[in-house]
Amino acid sequence: MAQPGSSHSFTPMEDLPSATPSVAECQPEDRHLHHFLLKTRQLTGLTAEQLPVPSLSEIGDVSLADSTILPLLCSLVHAMSAMGKKMEELRLQTSNLESRVANSFPEGEDHSTQLNQIQSSLRDLSHRVAHLPPTQVSVPPPAQTSRPRLSAVPAPPRPSARAPPPQRPPKESTQSYAAIVGGTSEFDKAAREALAAKNNSNSNTTRRKKNSATSTSATKVAAAAKEASPPRAAPPLASAARGFFAPRSSPAPHPDAADIKAHLPDLAASVLREANCSLPRSLKAVVNDRGSVTLIVVDTSVPAASYAPYFEALTTKLDQSFPVGPNPWLPFRLA
Repeated sequence: MAQPGSSHSFTPMEDLPSATPSVAECQPEDRHLHHFLLKTRQLTGLTAEQLPVPSLSEIGDVSLADSTILPLLCSLVHAMSAMGKKMEELRLQTSNLESRVANSFPEGEDHSTQLNQIQSSLRDLSHRVAHLPPTQVSVPPPAQTSRPRLSAVPAPPRPSARAPPPQRPPKESTQSYAAIVGGTSEFDKAAREALAAKNNSNSNTTRRKKNSATSTSATKVAAAAKEASPPRAAPPLASAARGFFAPRSSPAPHPDAADIKAHLPDLAASVLREANCSLPRSLKAVVNDRGSVTLIVVDTSVPAASYAPYFEALTTKLDQSFPVGPNPWLPFRLA
């Protein structure tokens, strides 16, 4: 018999029969478990020899573990039985549907005959279309538009012979008074001297104009050649002109020199980017044995002095990114 106050872990059943005087002394939990086992054996169709059920007097001696597992196993059997019933119902519905589909078509009607008639009609129609004579389409000739004929314009007559060049009037002889009268004359001498001076001045003026035109053209050619020639590139700056460094307060090697050399260029580029700096952000870091950090501009045409407004921000970033202890870096300065 079960001890007073003992309980079993299973769900009470609703169709539990009323207690008879012989079993009235048993606990309600024991009666529930006994009835559950009997119903499970009845559901499975097993005999009392195949699935013996403990009596009410023996149910109270069942351990707590067994009284917990037995209801679970019985519930599993009931669930499988319910699933089997559902599967049987589905099988019956499927068979009914198959029989309905089979009965919906008359057995004596043959649909293949109608399909064969349609196919033969289409085949006959295709043969008739294939034997039709080809239709010849006559294309009208293009319309000819009457154009007025152009009358030939007679070419101008070609000269049979080359026209003679125009004859120049003979030059009048300008003989001096002395050649006509004979001898020499002071009047004739003065006229000849004035004429010679005038000729000399005219020749000098023409020579000066030619020389000035030649020099002007040479100057223009030299200027054009100078403009056409590409400008010479500025010589690359030395590393000293492109570098700026930050020494330590007390010169001492830094244990993270390799990390500083590898990551400081990216940190410096982020500082310049945040400051909206338009200068090149490609830098190279060098750390010497005294702990001094040097940043070198990769672009050989940009001097280090251009980065002077950002020295303080770069120093702050350097001190915040790497451990310094009591020996921080001093502000960056030109090399």
